[in-house]
Amino acid sequence: MKGFKLVEILIAAGLILLIGTGEILGVRAARRISRDAVLLSSVRSAQAELIRYFHQRQSYPETESRAASAPDATRYRALPEGCVPAGEAPCSGYELSFRLEGPVGAWPGGACLAKPDGLTCS
Repeated sequence: MKGFKLVEILIAAGLILLIGTGEILGVRAARRISRDAVLLSSVRSAQAELIRYFHQRQSYPETESRAASAPDATRYRALPEGCVPAGEAPCSGYELSFRLEGPVGAWPGGACLAKPDGLTCS
């Protein structure tokens, strides 16, 4: 007999599907981790810029905003409420809230909050 039996072909096709599925899942996980790592890097850069801004003006910017290129949950808010950088009530703090899709390094993922004194995720 020449050729393959039907059972052999089915086993080979099943193995190929199994390997392919594993690869797809691995790529998705790698993309998620990559997105979260880029987001964390962007938040760290924003914190560095906010520190520079504060040292130049002795206040944080007052504008509440959502970053256009960031996920919907990424928001900046100056503290205390109603502060005015050039006025009598300077902005002495800020909150930068964002969401990680999953754990990245020491960060557990989920809702995260960046403040002048550091970054926390829950």
